[in-house]
Amino acid sequence: MGEKPPPRFQALSYGQVAEQRAVSEPVIEPTIYLGDGTQLLKFAPPRDDVGRMKPGPKRGKKQKRKTRRKTTRKKRTKKKRKKRRKKRRRKKRRNSVRTKTQSRTLLNEDLRTATTAIMQQSGTLGAVGDVLHRRLDDFGWNAVLQSKCDAYVAEKDKESEEYDVDDIMDAVRSDPDIAMPEEVKREVMRNIRDAILRMCLDLGIPAEDSD
Repeated sequence: MGEKPPPRFQALSYGQVAEQRAVSEPVIEPTIYLGDGTQLLKFAPPRDDVGRMKPGPKRGKKQKRKTRRKTTRKKRTKKKRKKRRKKRRRKKRRNSVRTKTQSRTLLNEDLRTATTAIMQQSGTLGAVGDVLHRRLDDFGWNAVLQSKCDAYVAEKDKESEEYDVDDIMDAVRSDPDIAMPEEVKREVMRNIRDAILRMCLDLGIPAEDSD
């Protein structure tokens, strides 16, 4: 068999290409002439033997930044915010559990004995507010209830001797200051309603109840 013909294009390495180019294309060194033709300056970028550009002189080491980088501060605040949120959530969960447990034990017992406590006091409508205030002390929302009861009682005292349980229940239920889980609030309301009705019955005060 005959010999293979030489390849049409021969693969060259980078060095070889540069070498060929250096031969075929002489480096034209830029020069600057003044108006009258005198040569002012002759300069050319540094090149190696083959004609490749030489790297220029290395600059000095970069200075360290004086101020803190924004990204780290951003990250730090993000982390702290996340931590705070987690803490708040845990606290809420703990409190809600405590409230639920109290509502099933403390409140039920306390409001059942509220009637007896009232009978030992004077037979006035104001006593209803007083007892509720004491019984709900553990929940931290007694002050709201107390003011609602007091305002209601004072108003009713002026007008008549009738006590509308529904009115006060609605006022308390819609109050934004009473922060409680909804199911607990419902249970508490039911207990309060029963207690108020029993108190009123024992004191001989007429009380309206729509249920």
